[in-house]
Amino acid sequence: ETLTKKWSKDGDCTSPTEKWTELKRYLEVLIGKNKNEKRSKQAKNMSIVEKNKVELWPVATVFRYTYPRLDINVSKMQNHL
Repeated sequence: ETLTKKWSKDGDCTSPTEKWTELKRYLEVLIGKNKNEKRSKQAKNMSIVEKNKVELWPVATVFRYTYPRLDINVSKMQNHL
């Protein structure tokens, strides 16, 4: 919620790359993986399975939205590529 508020403010000139980096840093703090930041209270209450899901979320998100979406026409015709 704090990142959303920060990014929705008028005059916020944060680039998408900076937002992605900030989001990943926030997730590391959330699960207690970032050694430079104070461990969050949520990290203490999270199970290992939950921490793994949060840790893998950025990879899954990138894969989901950037992996080429193939359809039947790709296999049938070379000119479709």
